[in-house]
Amino acid sequence: MPIGYFTPAESVGTSAMRSAMHERIRQFDWAASTAGAVDGWSIELRSVCRTALLSSTPMAVLIGRDGVVLYNDAIRAMFGEEYDFALGRPIAEVLPAAAGFYTKMLGRIFAGASARFDDIPYRLRRLGRSDKVWFDLEFTPIMDSTGRVHGALVISVETTTRVKALRELEHSRERLRLALAAGGIVGTWEVDFRTETVRSDERYARLHGVNPGVAEKGADKGLFISGIHPDDRMLVMAAFDQAKVDGNYRCQHRVVGDEGTRWIVASGRIRHGNDEAPVSFLGTAVDVTEQVETAAALAESEERFRTYAETLPHVIFEWDQDGRATYANRRWFEFTGCEDEDEEVWNWPSFVHADDRTLVVEHWRAAITAGERFRSVARHRDSSGEYRWMEATALPIRDSRQQAASWIGTLVDIHDAKLIEAERALVARELDHRVKNFFALTQGLIGLTQREDHDLSSFASRLRGRLDALHHSHNLIRLREAEAGSGADDALLELMRRLLEPYRIAQEEGRINIGGDDIPLDPGQMTAFALVFHELATNSAKYGALAAPAGRIDLASRLSGGMLQITWQESGCARIAAGVQGGGFGSRLITSVIEHQLRGKFERSTEPDGVHILLVIPVPGTRLARKGH
Repeated sequence: MPIGYFTPAESVGTSAMRSAMHERIRQFDWAASTAGAVDGWSIELRSVCRTALLSSTPMAVLIGRDGVVLYNDAIRAMFGEEYDFALGRPIAEVLPAAAGFYTKMLGRIFAGASARFDDIPYRLRRLGRSDKVWFDLEFTPIMDSTGRVHGALVISVETTTRVKALRELEHSRERLRLALAAGGIVGTWEVDFRTETVRSDERYARLHGVNPGVAEKGADKGLFISGIHPDDRMLVMAAFDQAKVDGNYRCQHRVVGDEGTRWIVASGRIRHGNDEAPVSFLGTAVDVTEQVETAAALAESEERFRTYAETLPHVIFEWDQDGRATYANRRWFEFTGCEDEDEEVWNWPSFVHADDRTLVVEHWRAAITAGERFRSVARHRDSSGEYRWMEATALPIRDSRQQAASWIGTLVDIHDAKLIEAERALVARELDHRVKNFFALTQGLIGLTQREDHDLSSFASRLRGRLDALHHSHNLIRLREAEAGSGADDALLELMRRLLEPYRIAQEEGRINIGGDDIPLDPGQMTAFALVFHELATNSAKYGALAAPAGRIDLASRLSGGMLQITWQESGCARIAAGVQGGGFGSRLITSVIEHQLRGKFERSTEPDGVHILLVIPVPGTRLARKGH
């Protein structure tokens, strides 16, 4: 049956102890436990038990070498109702996972030694689950006057909340360190304006050559200032002074410390006191050495490229994928006559001749699709509005995925080369034309000579004379070109006579008639007229009056109002050959010389009896050499 809690003498004032645990302890059959009946406990043990029950601090008494458990309401509230079975049981049965610890601890207690442990972990059953908790434990031997130990007083304070908070704080700090590292932040610092000291972490201190131990406690700011590159100190101090005004600090500068010279970006914010006066300066630093060095290398490379680009005689372009220029050297602006703020100057295709643009765009799209070299030859409009032949070549600039991100290219002026090429083609066609004409003329001269009355000897003599005259007329053009600039002038009518001399027949006077106003010719006019009359005579010998037995040519000139009119009238023939319509090379040559070189007009009309040709050429300021007949 239950026994009294303490002896009657000890029960005085027990109304203050009448709590849940008081009643349970009073009703518990201690005699059935290894602790024995209460009246067998020492006065010291009972006194300590009474103190524990009265305390609001979590306390337990471990009785005897088995550590039979007795605990107060604070312990019961901390452990919960799931441990109500613990009263009167050995501690090893209550906390079997910690049995080894308590066995050693009780051995120490009964040896007369006390002990304290901080943040001891346990696994406790709470609300049906196993939770990990932490306690601060203090063990004190319960000893009587003879030095005999009867048990231990255990003061237990749960520190789970504090341990978890500290661990979360450390975890947060680790996350912060990782975040700082991921962001390139290498250090944190704080300036205390009241003490003129700087506190920082280890890395920030080493960047400035400051002892980390000193920096952690607070180093004189002069030590950190000494670690700033001499060339940047004024910049940093000015930024600090400005930050005291606007509250924010940001400065990129060099530091010289344990790691040599490094570039950092330091950022911070002023913290103010209650009186709004600046108290401290909190900030971080990012090591940007690699970025600064890379940017410097890129800038040097860019400057080198632009220097090369500006010294080249060609246009240098950089295009995006749409063919729009993102860079052009000075040569492009000189060529177009535009400024860089002109929107059109960056739209390169807009300067391409309309007749060439479609093909250029097709080539460009094909190059983009294939990611290969782009090349085109087209006419481009220059600053005067004229078009010049240009050759464009571009290669793709590839990104890390080997995709064409942009294009770099050149635009080379090939206009002169293109004209030389066209001139060569013209010369080749003219040579072919003249060789064919030579044989045709030779056959014509033979035919003319046959119509004359002579014997074989005179036939050969006359034919030779005409061939010599033909040779002379062919040389006339070359000779006049060679004499250009010599100051020698010839008259128009004399030129006509000399060129038509090979086609005269002695018995047929009046077949070729030349007359009209005579004017002096400069070497340029001489060459142009020689080409025109030679072609007209050649065509006549092949298809017209000079090829017909009854053919006749009347050639007349008239000067009026600064305009020279020359009439070439053929009669006594009917032109039926293909060349008469003016579509052959010779006709195109005549048109080109008259209209482009002499700036005149060339009109041809076909009549039933022959052909009528009118040449109108401006000759301002020209006076008559003599009146022709």
